[in-house]
Amino acid sequence: MSMIDAENIRKASTGRWPEIFVTLGADSPAWNGKPGHPCPSCGGTDRFHFTNKGGSGSYVCRGCGGGNDGFSLVAKILKLDPKKDFPKAVKIVAEFLGIETSPPDSFNQKTPMNKSNQESKTNDWTPVLPIPADIPHPNPSLKQYGFATKLWVYTNADGERLFYVCRFEVQGQKSKKILPLTYCQKPDGMRQWRFLAISEPRPIFQLDKVLSEPDLQLLVVEGEKTASAAQVLFTDFVVTTSSNGSSSAGKTDWTPLARRSVVIWPDNDHQGQKYAADVAKLAIQSGALSVTIVEIPSIFPIGWDLADAIPDGITHSDLRNYLESASPYIQRSRSNTDVNYHDTQNTIRWVGGNLHLILGQAQSALIASSNGDAIYQRGGDLVRVIRLSRPESKTGIKRVEGAISILPIDVVWLQLRLTAAVPWEKWNVRSNTWVRINAPIEVARAILANAGNWPFPILSGIISSPTIRSDGSILDQPGYDEQSGLLFDPGSTVFPPVPRNPTVNDALHSLGVFLEILRDFPFKNDEYRSVAVAAILTALVRLSLRTAPMTIFTAPKMASGKSLLADIVSMIATGYPATVMTHATNPDDERKRILAILTEGDSVVCIDNVERPVGSEALCSVLTQTTYKDRVLGATQMLSVSTAVTWLVTGNNVSVRGDMSTRAIVCHIDPSVERPEERRFDVNLYQHIPNIRPSLVVAGLTILRAYIVAGKPSQDVEQYGRFEQWSDLVRSALVWLGQPDPVATRQSVEDSDPVREQLLTLYVAWYDLFQSREITVAQLVDKAKPKSDWYALNDDDGSVALYNALRNATNEQGRDINPRKLGWWLSKYTGRIEGGYVLQRSKTLTSEMTVSWSIKKIMSI
Repeated sequence: MSMIDAENIRKASTGRWPEIFVTLGADSPAWNGKPGHPCPSCGGTDRFHFTNKGGSGSYVCRGCGGGNDGFSLVAKILKLDPKKDFPKAVKIVAEFLGIETSPPDSFNQKTPMNKSNQESKTNDWTPVLPIPADIPHPNPSLKQYGFATKLWVYTNADGERLFYVCRFEVQGQKSKKILPLTYCQKPDGMRQWRFLAISEPRPIFQLDKVLSEPDLQLLVVEGEKTASAAQVLFTDFVVTTSSNGSSSAGKTDWTPLARRSVVIWPDNDHQGQKYAADVAKLAIQSGALSVTIVEIPSIFPIGWDLADAIPDGITHSDLRNYLESASPYIQRSRSNTDVNYHDTQNTIRWVGGNLHLILGQAQSALIASSNGDAIYQRGGDLVRVIRLSRPESKTGIKRVEGAISILPIDVVWLQLRLTAAVPWEKWNVRSNTWVRINAPIEVARAILANAGNWPFPILSGIISSPTIRSDGSILDQPGYDEQSGLLFDPGSTVFPPVPRNPTVNDALHSLGVFLEILRDFPFKNDEYRSVAVAAILTALVRLSLRTAPMTIFTAPKMASGKSLLADIVSMIATGYPATVMTHATNPDDERKRILAILTEGDSVVCIDNVERPVGSEALCSVLTQTTYKDRVLGATQMLSVSTAVTWLVTGNNVSVRGDMSTRAIVCHIDPSVERPEERRFDVNLYQHIPNIRPSLVVAGLTILRAYIVAGKPSQDVEQYGRFEQWSDLVRSALVWLGQPDPVATRQSVEDSDPVREQLLTLYVAWYDLFQSREITVAQLVDKAKPKSDWYALNDDDGSVALYNALRNATNEQGRDINPRKLGWWLSKYTGRIEGGYVLQRSKTLTSEMTVSWSIKKIMSI
């Protein structure tokens, strides 16, 4: 490595040395600049001072000396020789900064290479797509040009990085060098930034923005610099381009232009006009609704583009006028020998080699002929919506007849839909004419494989009743709602209008409707009744909320009305009893059931008749995250689906464990009779609820809408972390109407948590033996280790209590306690407070890292 390289890397690392040291494993309080800390290399107690003059990484150590920059400290941290291994330290820092330390593959070779050797060297590297999220942005440099003056990132449809385009200025000249930069891997696993392009077809610039702004017109220009400038000039457009200059149009995937209005602004030269024509042709083939090209007036100099200074006498308004008066693109007619693969509007002609060209036409035909078989995209799949013609029972999941379900689309169904959507023809050599055929299976496969570029609407979820959108507006028109991505399918039910401006009196009247419906249920107090009403309101608007807590319906005996309450919630929101999911004993089984529930679009799900504490990691994640990601059973495919489900639980004396205690509210009912199944309700609610369902839906939305219209006045309630949106609407609306706070029932949930009991027992036993003294896991295990076979009979010093608490907490099956497992378990609960005690972890920075643990008493029990 040359001194020029080291100097460039030193400049790039200015001010970033603490970040570099921490990444290398040296997490020290010394990085705050104050003297008197242990040295991250030689240890000590107070010999080290990180002076960091000018952001250079300089330091002083009375034990091992100092340095004028961070390179020598990097070497010391990694146990290298600061002088001998200086180049290695520089290279390590360069890799952290994403700086290329060797010439690019495509130019600047020290010695000539023949074509085969160069191809072999290039082919050793394979792009890692997408670029891992934990890889920092690169800061590329080349010996000839120095650091790149500009970087543009290309992404996939989800916004994940795929590659960069780098601009280098040629020193002393007006020319530039544009190179693609990709994060690559060699067969031996080595990874590095390389000046290589990904395979064709490549994505368009700002692909994620193009797809996330479907209502905006698209503006196509030539080059990333021009695109960035044009985006500033025309903020009401999404500006895009293709990578690798004016010859790149045919190497790019333009299918995201399907069903979009496209304007092309060419550079003012011959190459620019040719690029514009190439893009226009490809846009039409991809199914664009319209394509226009801006005509550049003669006053503009040759070679001018939107990134250049505007000529004198031209204003921004003039540029806008040129844009709005762009001329429609007219494709030149083909020669008679060319085959027209879509020569009529209503027929697609199949010719080998044209699959990429007719893809957009086929997708447009599917959209135009959707009728009752609309196609949507959801969680990386193409899907359709059906109503079950009969009850369905899968492993651990039961659904009733008539329930709405989302099904993934397979290639056979898609081929049938394509065949029905538009006539297909193929040239028959023997008859010398076009003949009708079924849609080619290759087209169906290509559409399914076109994820990220589908023109089909994104389906957020399905509702069977009106709802309130996340912005507070009312959604009550059947069909697909573009604003929310929700499909409103009321079936045969007709709902009265939802009041747009209800008053507080309207809300109180509506609340009375629900209190009347629930009057025969033996709630233990009004707080638990408030939870029942909250569950109903939650189900009505759940798909507009980011998250919502689980509702637990529990009673001391069976047949107390728990399942009926759960079904009432579902019957009001969906028209049908809740989808039932059994409580799985195996975490993998539960994950599969949860993924199936979320994938198939169930709105209200009841985990019925639970007999063990509720609290799996998967369920905790589903309740507090907006999406859930898992692998499809029997496949390598990963799905990422919405978690917008109203989760209910029923069971006798239900308890929760661990993190679930902060994610649930509870409704206790207690008939206080020996045979609750013999009680009589004044009304058969399974018959009554469906009869009055439309008015109940409107009543529930009236409560919430009235609170919104009133300005959502702040209520005197504690923050409910991770469920803020639900708390600010459903919970606060009920408190606003004078109802008890449903979240007040969380205390009974936490009291039933067996993890709390385990932790408190351990904290007390630990504190009795060690007080607040810091100890290691090894010391803790040694103190609790049985001394003899009669150990359990003798607990003079409290060791037996500690031993039993540790085994119970970590669920150890054998006699010995595993220190590694115990250390992991302690890390999980670091900082958790129970009964006035808190578990704390501390680290001492020496030549080796030592972790100590302690129990602190922060208040009286």
